[in-house]
Amino acid sequence: FTAKRSIGVILLRLLMGTPFVLFGLFCVSLLGDALDGGEFGAWLPVLVGGLSLLVFGPMTVFYVMLLPDMRDQVRISSEGIFSRGWSADTIPWSEIKSVYVWERDRQKAIILHLRDPAKFPPSTIVGKLFASPNKSMTDGGDVWISLGHTDRKLDDAMKAIAYFKGWRSPDEPVR
Repeated sequence: FTAKRSIGVILLRLLMGTPFVLFGLFCVSLLGDALDGGEFGAWLPVLVGGLSLLVFGPMTVFYVMLLPDMRDQVRISSEGIFSRGWSADTIPWSEIKSVYVWERDRQKAIILHLRDPAKFPPSTIVGKLFASPNKSMTDGGDVWISLGHTDRKLDDAMKAIAYFKGWRSPDEPVR
């Protein structure tokens, strides 16, 4: 099982965010008029445009940066589970104590509980930033794997996990 970035999802998010960035740039370009007029009404478009740039600008840059990276993001094989969002290492099956699906507000992730989490610390910026909050949100889960920007579905990943672990059902946890 391999999951790569989904160009379609990334382009759709870019398509949704780019108009807000352009709107923000247009509104901020009215700053000269606002400085001349000095009235609050003249400042309102500049403030709205600045807020639009603050919210949608970084998001748009983030998605542009994702476009060229078409490497495997998640790989599930006989060796174990690899998640580029967590680290550059494959976590072997012998180190995985349990696996389950975490779900909240229409968001889903695969959660791994490891025998010795210290052996597989996060090595990516995202992994390091979100390791602690994710652990508290997911009942102590050690590794959090999202398929949100990929071309594969979480159910397919769980079927692959069940296959490689030899489970009878994808819902049965590893013991």
